[in-house]
Amino acid sequence: MLSTLFLILHWSLALFLTLRLMIKRKPVGESLAWLFVIYAMPIIGAFLYYAFGERRQSEKRLAHFRSRVGGLHAWQNRLQGAHETVLQGKDELERNLIRFVRGASGFPAVQIEDWKLLPDFDSSFEELLRLMEGAQKTIHLEFYIWEVAGQVTRVQEALLHASSRGVTCRVLVDALGSDPFINSRERHELEAAGVHVVVSLRMRLFGARWDLRNHRKIAVIDGQYALAGSMNLVDPVLFKSDAKVGRWVDAMVRLGGQGAACLDSVFLQDWSVETSTPFEELSDPKSTQHTPVEADKSPMLAQVFPSGPERYPDAIHQVFMTCIYSATEELIISTPYFAPDDAIHEALIAAAVRGVRVRLVVPRTSDVRIATLAGAAQFSTLLEAGVEIAHFQGGLLHTKSITVDRRVSIFGTVNLDMRSLWLNSEVTLLAYDRPFTAELRAMQMAYWKDSVPLDLKSWKKRPRHRKILEGICRMFGPLL
Repeated sequence: MLSTLFLILHWSLALFLTLRLMIKRKPVGESLAWLFVIYAMPIIGAFLYYAFGERRQSEKRLAHFRSRVGGLHAWQNRLQGAHETVLQGKDELERNLIRFVRGASGFPAVQIEDWKLLPDFDSSFEELLRLMEGAQKTIHLEFYIWEVAGQVTRVQEALLHASSRGVTCRVLVDALGSDPFINSRERHELEAAGVHVVVSLRMRLFGARWDLRNHRKIAVIDGQYALAGSMNLVDPVLFKSDAKVGRWVDAMVRLGGQGAACLDSVFLQDWSVETSTPFEELSDPKSTQHTPVEADKSPMLAQVFPSGPERYPDAIHQVFMTCIYSATEELIISTPYFAPDDAIHEALIAAAVRGVRVRLVVPRTSDVRIATLAGAAQFSTLLEAGVEIAHFQGGLLHTKSITVDRRVSIFGTVNLDMRSLWLNSEVTLLAYDRPFTAELRAMQMAYWKDSVPLDLKSWKKRPRHRKILEGICRMFGPLL
């Protein structure tokens, strides 16, 4: 009797979810992967689909976002973007990207006189501490992972000191990525000292997908200076040392002026959604004004681009596709996790076939084994098309960057995997600037020199069991 009821329940759920997948019109690869899970794992597969199968958000959180997005839009409309004559001086790719990002996110392209690329953890971390120690009004920190150990204790001390001298300190962390910090003594010390700590995207048993994450890394001081990039608040020597992947390798960019104001507005919008505080009460109306500063370099034209499922969910994917198909000479990509969808995979092949020099540098090993194997399953077809792939040897390369034809840069938190492209809340800097792109490209080439290029002939000789394992992981790639 029980076995009959089990079979009826299994087939009822399986048929219902099959019809739902057809109605949802997901990509074919993702649909097939989920069908395999649903039918191969009775009941459990249906449960997994409920938890992770759709980009379903909490209706309460979506309502908060929709009710507060008007304040951000009003702020964006007051923002003094770059003059039209500056935009007209750019080529078609850059103008198309600027228009698309403005339409998808509301952020215009702005000119940033004060900027600095920080090519490693040490320079990024010391710059963050320097800015925090000089804070007069506000410190805003938003990080996916916050682990109080090693050097990160210095951030804890800087926050305590800043709060004691009257600086308003706000900390926003992801519920999953920063779970140890959320339940730590250090968090209670900060709150006792007056630091405001808020947890983003707490998991709900019903009503929302379980694994939506706030993957942003933003620090804004006094609304005047900001850092963004790939660095979590972790000590790269200690973090996940048991994974035996080596020291984490990250980079950040420091932005002043309107670049900092844009990043601050991203933080304040997230804070507004999580705390139900109106955006207008948090933002500074004067931050939309452009105040020129003396700089030893020409202004950088750039756009801050927050992406995530609550906004136009396909937007960052469309930006990547536009850049890959528009490249005419060179495309360099660094990413810790390479498990793209079929569209990006085919776009990279098409770029290489038409003569674009495509270089992809990824870590030799990473902390997410299944993602590493799923990406490796695609290397043969990429190598056959002429894409150059290299394994970074100097640790876990965590920098997420793309340079296009030495003139356009994509830099921030987005990995080339399904999670970053479709599910996570991310933040990206698009720079339409040759000097910045030249610095970023030099950093990418330093990674390349510390890497071992893959040879197609040798790659095809890897063990058969490895190929089988890669194929299995590749099948589940759309679910990662």
